Amino acid sequence: MTTPGHHRTDDPAVPTRLVDGRLCTNRAGIAHLAGWTPGNSVNVRARTDPDFPHGTKDGREYWYPFDGPHGVEDYIALLAQRAAAKKPPPVKDGNPDDELNTEDAADALHIAFATMRSYVRYSIPYWTGEKTGRPLLPPPDIEEEREDERLGPYTHRAWLRRTLAAHQANRPGPGTGAGRPRDQ
Repeated sequence: MTTPGHHRTDDPAVPTRLVDGRLCTNRAGIAHLAGWTPGNSVNVRARTDPDFPHGTKDGREYWYPFDGPHGVEDYIALLAQRAAAKKPPPVKDGNPDDELNTEDAADALHIAFATMRSYVRYSIPYWTGEKTGRPLLPPPDIEEEREDERLGPYTHRAWLRRTLAAHQANRPGPGTGAGRPRDQ
Protein backbone atom coordinates (compact mmCIF):
# COMPACT_ATOMS: atom_id res chain seq x y z
CA MET A 1 0.00 0.00 0.00
CA THR A 2 1.37 3.42 -0.83
CA THR A 3 1.28 6.38 1.45
CA PRO A 4 -0.47 9.68 0.80
CA GLY A 5 1.69 11.95 -1.31
CA HIS A 6 2.97 9.01 -3.37
CA HIS A 7 4.46 10.36 -6.57
CA ARG A 8 1.73 8.81 -8.63
CA THR A 9 2.79 10.36 -11.94
CA ASP A 10 6.19 8.67 -11.61
CA ASP A 11 4.65 5.20 -11.51
CA PRO A 12 3.81 3.85 -14.97
CA ALA A 13 1.41 1.31 -13.42
CA VAL A 14 -0.85 4.15 -12.28
CA PRO A 15 -2.72 5.63 -15.25
CA THR A 16 -3.37 9.35 -14.90
CA ARG A 17 -5.50 11.87 -16.74
CA LEU A 18 -6.59 15.44 -16.16
CA VAL A 19 -10.35 15.57 -15.70
CA ASP A 20 -11.93 18.98 -15.08
CA GLY A 21 -8.48 20.34 -14.22
CA ARG A 22 -7.76 17.68 -11.56
CA LEU A 23 -5.22 14.88 -11.79
CA CYS A 24 -7.09 11.56 -11.65
CA THR A 25 -6.55 7.84 -11.94
CA ASN A 26 -8.84 4.98 -12.87
CA ARG A 27 -9.80 1.83 -10.95
CA ALA A 28 -6.69 -0.02 -12.16
CA GLY A 29 -4.59 2.80 -10.67
CA ILE A 30 -6.45 2.60 -7.36
CA ALA A 31 -5.95 -1.19 -7.32
CA HIS A 32 -2.21 -0.75 -7.91
CA LEU A 33 -1.85 1.90 -5.19
CA ALA A 34 -3.85 -0.24 -2.75
CA GLY A 35 -1.81 -3.37 -3.53
CA TRP A 36 -4.77 -5.25 -4.98
CA THR A 37 -4.90 -7.38 -8.08
CA PRO A 38 -6.72 -5.32 -10.69
CA GLY A 39 -9.99 -6.74 -11.88
CA ASN A 40 -13.41 -7.41 -10.54
CA SER A 41 -12.48 -6.99 -6.87
CA VAL A 42 -11.88 -3.27 -7.34
CA ASN A 43 -15.20 -2.99 -9.19
CA VAL A 44 -16.98 -4.70 -6.29
CA ARG A 45 -15.31 -2.34 -3.82
CA ALA A 46 -16.37 0.64 -5.92
CA ARG A 47 -19.99 -0.49 -5.54
CA THR A 48 -19.94 -1.69 -1.93
CA ASP A 49 -17.41 0.42 0.00
CA PRO A 50 -19.06 3.71 0.99
CA ASP A 51 -15.61 5.28 1.37
CA PHE A 52 -14.45 4.41 -2.15
CA PRO A 53 -13.41 7.59 -3.98
CA HIS A 54 -16.04 9.49 -5.95
CA GLY A 55 -15.32 9.42 -9.65
CA THR A 56 -16.37 11.01 -12.91
CA LYS A 57 -17.20 8.95 -15.96
CA ASP A 58 -15.10 9.97 -18.94
CA GLY A 59 -15.76 7.77 -21.93
CA ARG A 60 -16.06 4.17 -20.78
CA GLU A 61 -14.08 4.59 -17.55
CA TYR A 62 -14.46 6.28 -14.22
CA TRP A 63 -11.64 8.60 -13.19
CA TYR A 64 -10.99 9.47 -9.57
CA PRO A 65 -9.19 12.60 -8.34
CA PHE A 66 -6.13 12.02 -6.20
CA ASP A 67 -6.77 14.93 -3.84
CA GLY A 68 -9.71 16.46 -2.07
CA PRO A 69 -12.51 14.94 -0.03
CA HIS A 70 -13.29 11.40 -1.19
CA GLY A 71 -10.07 11.40 -3.23
CA VAL A 72 -7.74 8.49 -3.90
CA GLU A 73 -5.05 9.66 -1.45
CA ASP A 74 -7.56 9.87 1.40
CA TYR A 75 -8.89 6.43 0.49
CA ILE A 76 -5.42 4.85 0.44
CA ALA A 77 -4.75 6.40 3.88
CA LEU A 78 -8.09 5.01 5.12
CA LEU A 79 -7.16 1.53 3.85
CA ALA A 80 -3.89 1.75 5.80
CA GLN A 81 -5.84 2.70 8.94
CA ARG A 82 -8.23 -0.22 8.43
CA ALA A 83 -5.31 -2.63 8.02
CA ALA A 84 -3.64 -1.30 11.18
CA ALA A 85 -6.88 -1.71 13.13
CA LYS A 86 -7.05 -5.38 12.10
CA LYS A 87 -3.53 -6.15 13.28
CA PRO A 88 -3.51 -8.44 16.30
CA PRO A 89 -2.57 -6.80 19.59
CA PRO A 90 1.05 -7.00 20.68
CA VAL A 91 2.16 -9.66 23.13
CA LYS A 92 1.54 -8.69 26.75
CA ASP A 93 4.46 -6.96 28.46
CA GLY A 94 6.97 -8.97 30.40
CA ASN A 95 10.57 -10.11 30.39
CA PRO A 96 11.54 -11.02 26.80
CA ASP A 97 13.39 -14.08 28.15
CA ASP A 98 10.32 -15.49 29.95
CA GLU A 99 9.58 -19.09 28.97
CA LEU A 100 5.85 -19.34 28.36
CA ASN A 101 4.12 -22.70 28.34
CA THR A 102 1.09 -23.13 26.10
CA GLU A 103 -1.36 -21.70 28.64
CA ASP A 104 0.84 -18.69 29.45
CA ALA A 105 1.58 -18.14 25.76
CA ALA A 106 -2.17 -18.05 25.05
CA ASP A 107 -2.60 -15.41 27.73
CA ALA A 108 0.32 -13.37 26.37
CA LEU A 109 -1.23 -13.52 22.88
CA HIS A 110 -4.68 -12.45 24.16
CA ILE A 111 -6.32 -15.68 22.99
CA ALA A 112 -8.17 -18.51 24.72
CA PHE A 113 -6.26 -21.64 25.67
CA ALA A 114 -8.47 -23.71 23.34
CA THR A 115 -7.60 -21.35 20.47
CA MET A 116 -3.92 -21.70 21.29
CA ARG A 117 -4.21 -25.49 21.17
CA SER A 118 -5.84 -25.22 17.74
CA TYR A 119 -3.10 -22.85 16.57
CA VAL A 120 -0.49 -25.38 17.70
CA ARG A 121 -2.29 -28.20 15.90
CA TYR A 122 -2.51 -26.18 12.66
CA SER A 123 1.10 -24.95 12.95
CA ILE A 124 2.81 -28.32 13.49
CA PRO A 125 2.85 -29.24 9.75
CA TYR A 126 4.65 -25.94 9.05
CA TRP A 127 7.16 -26.53 11.83
CA THR A 128 7.94 -30.03 10.54
CA GLY A 129 8.25 -28.89 6.92
CA GLU A 130 5.19 -30.81 5.68
CA LYS A 131 3.65 -27.50 4.59
CA THR A 132 5.23 -24.26 3.41
CA GLY A 133 4.13 -20.78 4.30
CA ARG A 134 3.61 -18.85 7.48
CA PRO A 135 2.34 -20.82 10.47
CA LEU A 136 -0.16 -19.35 12.92
CA LEU A 137 2.52 -19.70 15.63
CA PRO A 138 6.29 -19.72 15.50
CA PRO A 139 8.01 -23.01 16.34
CA PRO A 140 8.42 -23.38 20.10
CA ASP A 141 11.81 -22.52 21.57
CA ILE A 142 11.54 -25.58 23.81
CA GLU A 143 9.93 -28.82 22.77
CA GLU A 144 10.46 -32.00 24.74
CA GLU A 145 8.66 -35.21 25.52
CA ARG A 146 7.52 -35.47 29.13
CA GLU A 147 5.59 -37.90 31.29
CA ASP A 148 2.64 -37.11 33.54
CA GLU A 149 1.32 -39.54 36.15
CA ARG A 150 -2.30 -39.00 35.13
CA LEU A 151 -1.99 -38.19 31.44
CA GLY A 152 0.98 -40.27 30.39
CA PRO A 153 3.46 -39.04 27.77
CA TYR A 154 2.96 -35.62 26.18
CA THR A 155 4.92 -33.00 24.30
CA HIS A 156 5.81 -29.94 26.37
CA ARG A 157 6.16 -26.76 24.32
CA ALA A 158 7.32 -23.36 25.48
CA TRP A 159 8.06 -20.09 23.71
CA LEU A 160 10.20 -17.19 24.76
CA ARG A 161 8.14 -14.03 25.04
CA ARG A 162 10.43 -12.35 22.47
CA THR A 163 9.75 -15.16 19.94
CA LEU A 164 6.00 -14.64 20.26
CA ALA A 165 6.39 -10.85 20.14
CA ALA A 166 8.41 -10.97 16.92
CA HIS A 167 5.92 -13.34 15.30
CA GLN A 168 2.91 -11.32 16.45
CA ALA A 169 4.41 -8.06 15.17
CA ASN A 170 4.60 -9.55 11.68
CA ARG A 171 1.13 -11.11 11.56
CA PRO A 172 -1.07 -9.55 8.90
CA GLY A 173 -4.33 -9.89 10.85
CA PRO A 174 -7.64 -11.50 10.00
CA GLY A 175 -9.03 -11.54 6.52
CA THR A 176 -5.70 -11.40 4.73
CA GLY A 177 -4.49 -14.41 2.92
CA ALA A 178 -7.58 -16.11 1.64
CA GLY A 179 -8.14 -16.45 -2.04
CA ARG A 180 -6.06 -17.38 -5.01
CA PRO A 181 -2.36 -16.43 -5.01
CA ARG A 182 -1.57 -13.50 -7.28
CA ASP A 183 0.48 -15.51 -9.77
CA GLN A 184 -2.27 -18.05 -10.52
